[in-house]
Amino acid sequence: MDRRIDSRARRTLGVTAAGFAVLLAATGCSSTGSSDDSSSAPATQETSAAASSSAPVSSSAASSASETETAEKSSSSAPATKSTKAAPAKDTSALDTVKNKEHKIAVVSTGASASGKDSLNTKLIIADHGCFHAVNQQGPPTLLVFPEDTTLNSKGKPTVTVGGTSIRVGQQVTFTGKKINLSADQASQAKPCRAKGDVFQVASAK
Repeated sequence: MDRRIDSRARRTLGVTAAGFAVLLAATGCSSTGSSDDSSSAPATQETSAAASSSAPVSSSAASSASETETAEKSSSSAPATKSTKAAPAKDTSALDTVKNKEHKIAVVSTGASASGKDSLNTKLIIADHGCFHAVNQQGPPTLLVFPEDTTLNSKGKPTVTVGGTSIRVGQQVTFTGKKINLSADQASQAKPCRAKGDVFQVASAK
């Protein structure tokens, strides 16, 4: 009788111990699972943070590339700026010639008063066909077109009188006026004087 009771008590204790072991094992697994889950959670957050922090970099790079491409297109499409030199004025007045007894000829402008503020510091000379020109250090002599009231002397060294100022051939002088281009009609009117270089319309002299 006592042996049976003792045997049953041992079995009960064995079952209880086994149940306790199972319960302890289950608790441990649950705890480990939670621990694993909790340890993996920060990694997921860090990964998300890394992904979100990298996104602006990609956006910034794309924006920079777009701006660079736009700048390149703008610079390539912008027309090149060329520096232009002002062309001589076009005079529309009629021309004539004044001749003295020695066959020295001055081209004069008729029907319009001479104007211009350009200065021509030069020397008065006689060039082709006895026409009055100015020395041009950089090319052919400059044909002079004088005001309509210009006069020539008839004796002595050839002299041109412009607005009361007389200039002899070979004399250094400063003319005030402007460079002009002659039309085909004006070139014909100025014959026998011909413009092989610049043409300067004289307004005054000193």
